[in-house]
Amino acid sequence: MLRYVGILISFLSITPRYGVYSETIFREDISILSAPAVVDGRIDQQEVGIIVDTGAELSAIDGELEKNGTVGVGIANIRDIHEQKISARQVDIECLNFGDHVFRNIEAVSFDFSPLRQMYGDRIRGIIGFNELGKGKLFLNFSQKAIELHTDDWRIDNGDYHEARLFHRKPRLPYIETSFFGSKRSFLIDTGFDGTIQLPAELFDELVEAGRIELRRTPMRIMGGTGVIESVRSGWLLEGSLMGKDLTGIPVDTAQEAKLGLEWLFGFDVELDMAAGKIRYRLINDPTPPIDWRLMLGARLSFHAEGARLESLKPGGGAAENAGLKVGDLIVEFGELSAKQMSNGTLATIVEQAAGGTLSLRVKKASDELPVIVELELPDAVSKWEFPGRGSL
Repeated sequence: MLRYVGILISFLSITPRYGVYSETIFREDISILSAPAVVDGRIDQQEVGIIVDTGAELSAIDGELEKNGTVGVGIANIRDIHEQKISARQVDIECLNFGDHVFRNIEAVSFDFSPLRQMYGDRIRGIIGFNELGKGKLFLNFSQKAIELHTDDWRIDNGDYHEARLFHRKPRLPYIETSFFGSKRSFLIDTGFDGTIQLPAELFDELVEAGRIELRRTPMRIMGGTGVIESVRSGWLLEGSLMGKDLTGIPVDTAQEAKLGLEWLFGFDVELDMAAGKIRYRLINDPTPPIDWRLMLGARLSFHAEGARLESLKPGGGAAENAGLKVGDLIVEFGELSAKQMSNGTLATIVEQAAGGTLSLRVKKASDELPVIVELELPDAVSKWEFPGRGSL
């Protein structure tokens, strides 16, 4: 789940409303080059990007939609989360569209999405949580690059698949118990978490001591969903397996609980049936791994309506620094992408396609009134499933 947002949403728990749906509630194509899972949708007739998030109990919307009068407003709530004052309101979304299907009268929460939009793209305006996703079987069909919610029979019903029990440690969130370095561990299946694996600090430290995790040289600084900047311990697993997949080279960092993020799940087809309390999954033959497009670019960006702003450069140099880009520069065109088209997913796709080649950017620098053309020489594709040994951002 997007960091801290899940905590916020679980605090504001509301009894869900249920309805009758057709066999296929929605099916959306997604990019498997980056996480989290963002699909096209409409909230009260406004075209938006919506995060499909099994780590959030409730759905959520950007507070700007509430201010514009497109949703009904309920009781205001103020919560103190990790010593950060976060303001959220209970709201009623009249309709949320996925393709031909419409969810109606969704009870949700509203808060400031600015940090999420800066991380993943300016069009992000909503989260669909498990109160809605749990109304059917959620099929993460990564072999065909799609997500489907349906009420039909299992889609994973033949071939070499595994079936396990799902259980609830929190209301209506999917946890799987599986073997991890010889012990049974429970992991939250979290499609809103834009990473691979997270572990509690105590378990993380045990694996470091046992020589099973190589620490990153410096702590990662992560911006959470509420805008909080935090440092987390992180590294790469050096051995082991999980759910039948090799762990060697897989990134891992610390969190309050163990989670499996979308970038780990990319290696599987996964189907969740919360009503039956079951999960089915199977390894994909030769899966397309998620790429580390930020490492390839050599920079971290934040997304805004006017473009993507360069927030930091990779220590030791990289493609962005070699091209003369500096912190604070605003990218107004990224290859064929306009400012409005830039997002975590679209940049991952275009960087992967141009790997080993050149990309043209239009960049507005603080010293220039007009944008300038910058030619970016990209390295070969860098997988997030391989131990990089190249430094980090």
